[in-house]
Amino acid sequence: MQEYKIITFGLFDAHKHGNILEKLYQFRYQGFVIEEKNDLIVYNDAEFCIYDNPFAKYVVVMNGDEIVACAMLNRTDIPYMAKDCWSHLIPKKVLPNDANFYEWTRQYVSSKLSTVERVKMVRIISTATYFALIESKAMGVCCACNHLNFIVMNKLGIPAKLVAIFDIPNFPNIHFVHVDVNVEDAKVVAKNLLEMMGFDILLHFNPINLWNG
Repeated sequence: MQEYKIITFGLFDAHKHGNILEKLYQFRYQGFVIEEKNDLIVYNDAEFCIYDNPFAKYVVVMNGDEIVACAMLNRTDIPYMAKDCWSHLIPKKVLPNDANFYEWTRQYVSSKLSTVERVKMVRIISTATYFALIESKAMGVCCACNHLNFIVMNKLGIPAKLVAIFDIPNFPNIHFVHVDVNVEDAKVVAKNLLEMMGFDILLHFNPINLWNG
């Protein structure tokens, strides 16, 4: 399991990781356009959106030179997906507007993985994204997810609270959740992932910076 490598980056430091941004947009194209058949902005088989802005933080899991999972984080004091796209379906009171409260979107796990590995990878990318939030000193995060991902988060110890359920075409029963982000929960999540998957997330993030941040 430790052959996987986790990388977090933004638009202005993506160059430190070669052509990772191009790879990410191509990876998302495969997942969200080809497989899920969403009507999204594409260019040369790459998917990107207006939320790919300088505030966005990307989380990817690499297997060698290949991306096998991804997620994106963005602040909610600027335009964000849930508020822009689904505010007519989500109560206004649960749509945050805070620079320290993020939105978690664009999570995708490669369909090339075996079923067993995909199940593991959902847990790894979820944990990595939670740790990226700790790294960003976030206080909370919201996300729209299916019921399975909601269950996975809570099994890991990521304290997801259901605040609304809504339907969009081809995706019924979408769970809109809020998650508190704090160091003590992160320690529990790291322990749970290690026990469940044998994957040590602390080999990929600096515990000293996280815990003392």
